[in-house]
Amino acid sequence: MKVSYLFIILTFFLIPTVSSAAIYFVDSNFGAATTITLDIGSQTGDRLVTVGICDEIATDINPAVTVDSKSCTQVVEGVNSSGGGSYQTLFYCDDDDLGSSSGTVNVTITSGCSGAECGIIAQSFTGVSQSGQNDYGTDFDGVNLTTTEASIDTPADGLVVMGACNGNTGTWGSWTSPLTEREDFNTITGGAPFAGASGVETSTQTNKQYQVTASTQYNRASSIVASWAKDPSAIDASFQEGVAGYSGSENLWTVSWSDNYQETSIIYLRDGRNNLFSWDISTIPSNAIISSARISLWLYESYNNATNYWGYLTDPDSRGPWVDMGSDGYTYNTGANYKFIDDTTDTRWSGSTGDLSTVLSSSLGSFNVTAGQSGYGEFQQDITGSALADLVQDWVDGTKPNNGIWIQDSSGNTRGRSKYYATTTKRPKLAVSYTIPTSASVGEPRVLRFGRLILLSGRLIIN
Repeated sequence: MKVSYLFIILTFFLIPTVSSAAIYFVDSNFGAATTITLDIGSQTGDRLVTVGICDEIATDINPAVTVDSKSCTQVVEGVNSSGGGSYQTLFYCDDDDLGSSSGTVNVTITSGCSGAECGIIAQSFTGVSQSGQNDYGTDFDGVNLTTTEASIDTPADGLVVMGACNGNTGTWGSWTSPLTEREDFNTITGGAPFAGASGVETSTQTNKQYQVTASTQYNRASSIVASWAKDPSAIDASFQEGVAGYSGSENLWTVSWSDNYQETSIIYLRDGRNNLFSWDISTIPSNAIISSARISLWLYESYNNATNYWGYLTDPDSRGPWVDMGSDGYTYNTGANYKFIDDTTDTRWSGSTGDLSTVLSSSLGSFNVTAGQSGYGEFQQDITGSALADLVQDWVDGTKPNNGIWIQDSSGNTRGRSKYYATTTKRPKLAVSYTIPTSASVGEPRVLRFGRLILLSGRLIIN
């Protein structure tokens, strides 16, 4: 059969190497009340909020849940009727429910909860399929044990969410991998703990048992576990110097008025100075909708407790991107520093006298580092959440110039790997998950990917 096309475009360098998007954890919160707050990110088309409820009661309470006043869907509920009872349920709201709701919103139990003996745990994610849960399992039979478990099927790269509640004091722990505990608190009168965990499976799991262990023997317990598939339409892009052929990042540590200091392969979070990081992300299509973003730094030798704040760099005079001075260590008159955006030409950051402080935004967030973290050895520190995703969206849209971010510590003393570190996978990394709109206005390109074929505005592209 002969097939005709208008024309064929061969392209190898404008379209980035990408993969199916991953599911990312955004936020979690808990409360021994009927309303808590949660960061649900910005509207992306692939968000998911899960809401678990635990009540020390021996009957079903038939609650209802809303996120920002949007009704959520119940997955399952049940009760362990032994003793005073252990009731538990799980709800979810996805982007189809959430609509334009974004940022920090209220998660509310609107009916059925019995007040002080009721607890709530909410978690939010991006990159999740909007087709509802893939599977769920429960355990409402545990009496005088230390573990509770349930078995489910989970697709490759799928999300698993689990909740556990018991009728005694203590804590939960030792969750089945890849579950990571998000919240564990004594919500119920008398101190009975309620905990929630989540994680992403890297391969398909069939009838896998997910288990969690109590620190003391409980007289009754309940657990619920459920899975979701990842969003098949989302795309992941990773920007890390030297990985998969990428070249386009910068970083530096500003030490003093005129110096741009950077030891080979080292960055510093210390002395209240600014670290600058940037990534060229021009391969992301301008019509992309950013689902999530994550900055990963590999730090080590943390000697002090410190809070590290971060924000972005403005460009009031349209002077364009800055560049670091290379990996040769302490130097003058090269690249950017505190005083100049370009020391070789004596170009200020803004105006005729503006230093770096004149182009720093207000803080968008923070992360904490503790003294002796990981035994003074290496650890990965991530920055994520809706503020970063919104910033990357602004860079892609062109509403903010992409001059990167700043990080400033509060009297800390921690070292980290720079873009020049020998192990490329330990260099500063920006990972972005995005989708392309399924419909486009006239003249706007639309990208559809089918294996090695890419359809751009109705034209076949061989990739």
